[in-house]
Amino acid sequence: MAQNTSIVQWGIAARARKGEPDSGERHLVMEGSAGVLIAVIAGVGHGSEAAATAEQAVQALRKAAAGTNLIELINHCHQHLLGTGGSVISMGLLNGQERSLSWLGVGNVEAAVLNKNRRKPARLLLRNGVVGRWLPILQAYTLSLEPGDLLVFTTDGVDNRFTDELQPAGDPQAVAERIVQDYGLQSDDVLALVVRYTGAPL
Repeated sequence: MAQNTSIVQWGIAARARKGEPDSGERHLVMEGSAGVLIAVIAGVGHGSEAAATAEQAVQALRKAAAGTNLIELINHCHQHLLGTGGSVISMGLLNGQERSLSWLGVGNVEAAVLNKNRRKPARLLLRNGVVGRWLPILQAYTLSLEPGDLLVFTTDGVDNRFTDELQPAGDPQAVAERIVQDYGLQSDDVLALVVRYTGAPL
């Protein structure tokens, strides 16, 4: 079953690369005064080293999220990951009062918003870079949301063509599990984070 905050329902599914004891990918969903912060982090490489780097990024985000400026958060993670293998990170901030999503991505963690009234999903424009190694010029983008919209983050172990077939209806946990099952590659770590904007406190 999906987990809840005041304005979203969300589900997570993940698995490690075949033969690896741990996945190098992590997620964060955290509610604060500015809204709900959502992030997916993939440590560069595989196994325990990538996992440790991704976990370090999660902890840096938890400590810095009070301001919740996405560019500042990426820069904060960058400083904390210097000297590591680095991570690729995509994140979003859902603002319930403004019914908006601000999002930003460095690397190859895909993100898309699906809406039953839109013919094509809105996709996050990703910037090349590795947090902890080198950063591009950072720019956050904002789009409006409607209750029922589905925000999906997937790491590069997921075939992103799933958005051509995925419908925004359904329990977010079940949707995340279906993405990993049907579109995840055995040769890579796989993670899908699915967040539904509910538009009102649950």
